[in-house]
Amino acid sequence: MIYSTAIPMNEDTTPATLTFRDTNNDGKPDMVITVHFSSGNRDYIFLNNGSTFDSSPLQVSF
Repeated sequence: MIYSTAIPMNEDTTPATLTFRDTNNDGKPDMVITVHFSSGNRDYIFLNNGSTFDSSPLQVSF
């Protein structure tokens, strides 16, 4: 499946990290893309609904 949700990237970013972990404790691995900005990191979390991942990510900055 190809997602149409854009993740903003510009010259202020370094490579992103892709991980799979259960972020909402439902027993299914969720897809997490962490983009490393010079001002901090931002996670884009695509929740696993059992057969696919949600097409709109949750965004968490830290």
